[in-house]
Amino acid sequence: MAEKGNEQGKGVGRVLNTEMRQFSNNLIALRGFVDITEQFLSASAEERLSEHSDALAPLRLAMLRLNPEMCPEDDDREKLEEYCKERGIELAAKEGKESDPKSFNVQFSDSKTAASLRNALRAMSRMEYQTKHMYCSALISLVSSAEWFLSRLLHAHYKVHPKVVTDTDKCLSLQDLMNIGSLDDARDYIIATKVEEQLRGGFEVWVVSLKKLLKLSMGYLDALKPALVEVYQRRNLLVHCDGVVNTQYMTLVRESEREGVSVGDQLAVSHDYIDRAISTFERALLLIAAEYWKREVPEDALRPRALIDISYEHLAAERWDVAESLSRFMMTDARVSESMRLSGRLNYWQSLKWQGRFAEVEDEVAGTDMSAKDEIYVLAKAALLDDEKQFFELLPTLIRSHKIARDMLEDWPVFRAMRETEAYTQNYEGCDDVWPEDEDSGSDA
Repeated sequence: MAEKGNEQGKGVGRVLNTEMRQFSNNLIALRGFVDITEQFLSASAEERLSEHSDALAPLRLAMLRLNPEMCPEDDDREKLEEYCKERGIELAAKEGKESDPKSFNVQFSDSKTAASLRNALRAMSRMEYQTKHMYCSALISLVSSAEWFLSRLLHAHYKVHPKVVTDTDKCLSLQDLMNIGSLDDARDYIIATKVEEQLRGGFEVWVVSLKKLLKLSMGYLDALKPALVEVYQRRNLLVHCDGVVNTQYMTLVRESEREGVSVGDQLAVSHDYIDRAISTFERALLLIAAEYWKREVPEDALRPRALIDISYEHLAAERWDVAESLSRFMMTDARVSESMRLSGRLNYWQSLKWQGRFAEVEDEVAGTDMSAKDEIYVLAKAALLDDEKQFFELLPTLIRSHKIARDMLEDWPVFRAMRETEAYTQNYEGCDDVWPEDEDSGSDA
């Protein structure tokens, strides 16, 4: 029986290893979709602007009159003035003095010129709508990815602990069983139904359900929960209310997360908003999975490796907040090896350093004795403390002993400050002769 339980635990570890990596990759893909689509829409907007440049001349001139600093080239305004004059287009100031107007009425001498401006504005409006729609779609996709990941986590739990599905969870008729085909299929059907019911509520319902079912503390969610609830409620507004704020949103979302928002306002999604939302959901859900994994299989070596790999991806992409959360979890995990905990600590330290918060841990870094550790850790400590003297004294030795490879020095985020020094640019950047011909490629850490 003990062997069976151990194998089940390892099975959970393998599932969580796969699902956590897949979830992180899904969010990387979502970020990539946003970035690529933004670039495409931006290029299309520039193309449309070029196509409608003449038709938009009255609007551009009005904007320059309202804010002359918008265009540093005086001749551009002169050209616009001349263009409008030649076509009988007049801009009449309103709601202010002629020398300091608040807005303009545009008067056309012919209907064709007026129609051209209307068509140009319609095209610009469509481009703006497409960008807004893309951001909203990304937010909806984010919440769907979160639901999928939690669903996979719950399915894994029920598979290992089938007894938590009680006799009263679902009643099936004989006809239902005949249609389903087997007891195993019936069990899977009941579990799927139960998971769907548990995920039907908002994020607050998810947290309560997961805490009770998986027996997790989730203390790390205290700081993240207000933002998570706001994202989930904004998603609901976008899906059901065209983004218009209702009393439910105002009631469920903490005031600090909805400053300046009132009932009837229409909420949108920006690039910065979706980027923060993705990071917040990734931090929260990966920590939930990691805590559950730790409870189910405390000494599973797959867990720290997965957290190290995912953390490194975020460090390399300069998403310091996600790396901080995952690294902090790992460095406090007493059930993993000392070297893995130390790697987590180094990643945690550098995530704070690149956020401008190194003062929080600088004394701890300086006071950590690395003399008995591998020299690569000593090198990393010197880099974090901006100790160029020790760093560049030790580096040649590590290169000769193949403990650091070229890609490690050039790519690892922990060395980013050292790569900006004169010693590095003069002696290592682009210098092939300092590297052994048979150097081994380093691994991410």
